[in-house]
Amino acid sequence: PYNVSLRDVKRAIRLVVFFYKSLQNRPAYRNGHVYPPPGNPTILTRSYVLALSICYHSRLYEQDLRRQYRYEMGQILHNHKAFVGENMIAKIIREEQEDYIKRMRCPPNTAYNEALLENVLVMIVCILTRIPLFLIGAPGSSKSLSIRLISSNLRGTDSYDKYFRELPQINLIPHQGSSSSTSDGIIKVFDKANRFQETTSTQFPVISVVLLDEVGLAETSPYNPLNVLHSLLEPSYPATGPTVSVIGISNWRLDNSKSSRALLVQRPQFDLDDLVDTAEHLLKKRVMRSQRVALRPFAKAYLNYEKHGQSLPNFHGLRDYYALIKRLSLCEMTPENIQIALAHNFGGTENHVKLCEKYFGYVLKIFNNYRPWLYKQIPIEQLIASNLDDSDARHLMVIGKSDSIVNLLTYQLRMRDLDPVVILGSQFPDDRDDYYYNVLRRIMMCVETGRPLILTDLEIIYGSLYNLWNQNYIAVGSEDNVKYFTRVALGAYANPMLYVSPNFKCILAMDEKNMASADPSLLNRFEKQKLSINDTLNDKQKLLVENLEESIHWI
Repeated sequence: PYNVSLRDVKRAIRLVVFFYKSLQNRPAYRNGHVYPPPGNPTILTRSYVLALSICYHSRLYEQDLRRQYRYEMGQILHNHKAFVGENMIAKIIREEQEDYIKRMRCPPNTAYNEALLENVLVMIVCILTRIPLFLIGAPGSSKSLSIRLISSNLRGTDSYDKYFRELPQINLIPHQGSSSSTSDGIIKVFDKANRFQETTSTQFPVISVVLLDEVGLAETSPYNPLNVLHSLLEPSYPATGPTVSVIGISNWRLDNSKSSRALLVQRPQFDLDDLVDTAEHLLKKRVMRSQRVALRPFAKAYLNYEKHGQSLPNFHGLRDYYALIKRLSLCEMTPENIQIALAHNFGGTENHVKLCEKYFGYVLKIFNNYRPWLYKQIPIEQLIASNLDDSDARHLMVIGKSDSIVNLLTYQLRMRDLDPVVILGSQFPDDRDDYYYNVLRRIMMCVETGRPLILTDLEIIYGSLYNLWNQNYIAVGSEDNVKYFTRVALGAYANPMLYVSPNFKCILAMDEKNMASADPSLLNRFEKQKLSINDTLNDKQKLLVENLEESIHWI
């Protein structure tokens, strides 16, 4: 995966020219700030370091390999009389990343971690140079957030920052990868981007960006749609490259025939410092000052659990960790509140109580004045009710035997005077296309009107709704009358904007037999709970069941 090709050489040369021109003429983001600083390293040296780091440093998916790259590159530059060592290379990269992110208006509590900084810099550079990019990272590694920040800040002459006002306006044309993606759909997205690119002018420059979101999911399509990327990313002579910018986002790497045709960024796994840094930004300041000592034990506990405590790989991930920290930022960090937050964000397993005692017991002990804390089982019905009552909670995934879950959930919602829409997946292959469109239209109606949804066995649909599951909505209007919108992948190439009612809630009913094959990026987007019939019985009913079982045993 780290081989050098002539494609890399061509990209590196183009990037050196870009950085040299940019660093020479870039205005400061605030008065009194000077960047790049005068003296050594020179602008030319910085340009080489940044161009090579984007081409090679960013594709290495282990931090040790990245450190080794910086050391080896420092030796090579030293031999060419450019005295830039390992630490200086890291500093040059970080300074460039921070210069871009500090020009942006970001949502409150945005965590400026290494993943976000690298994603933003590489995306902007590849968009402006029209170098195709594949960004690979685990769920929760700030991929979607990065593209959203770029889209909202690089608005041409309407941009807030002076430097961004000198750049073209970014226009995203998204394609949501899913198991229903087709080559024709991808081609039409590129055609649409090319038509928009033709509207650019000297006075109002624009750059069309084809965003292939969750492009890895398109690999699961029976139509092999990604083969068309070969000619789209490397068009025939005399064209020297695509006429529009292309960004592909995926949780896993595509095959070499596609990856080699674009610049490749592979985000390393988050280490302890990354998790602590992210938690510091997510937690409110009043909590950080009083309880900051617990952030490192929390991060250690999560890392240990993520590596050793999961019976299914990636069942819980970074998004669950983020949701845990965000929930704790809203309340005092007491053992009771921590236990409730753990139950909401690390639930869904058979032995949830034992796992939390084993991996998060020390954290609970810290907040109990270093005395042991007895971790008590919270009733599943109570957790589900709490999720439904919380307008800011994640959507819910309930795991169990699917034939009984749907009935139990429907009963629970109707007891709360809610009228859920239940949609069951079709198992007939001939229903694929018509059924897909009809179901999506029904779901979209529920999202807009705020009716609760219960979905099951709809794997062909879930990939089209990832933006909805993310809950990173587009806000429109004033603070007093804000409305939220999201995008839905409706068919091969349509991505309509969809109004999201504040009352909308969705529950995915998942059969426990299918969890091993479930997509991690789907699992990480939901609060997960495991439900059985016994969880819905009161003490009197449970006693009756025990007596019946004993009676049957003696028959």
